[in-house]
Amino acid sequence: MSSKKSGKYYEHTNIIASYVIAPMIFNASCNTRLFEAWVEQLLIKELKPAQFIVIDNAAFHKSKKLKS
Repeated sequence: MSSKKSGKYYEHTNIIASYVIAPMIFNASCNTRLFEAWVEQLLIKELKPAQFIVIDNAAFHKSKKLKS
């Protein structure tokens, strides 16, 4: 079985959501700047005391701003 890669760019939609309390839909690749904006503008406002965020090791999660 084989397949051919078309080489064409296909637009994709991404969704960031944390337990669906702060969703953000965007038509781009996620990067540090976008992820930081989502955390600051949407996610933090929805978190209750004693809740915490678990993230993986994606490159855009590794900013100094997010670690503090």
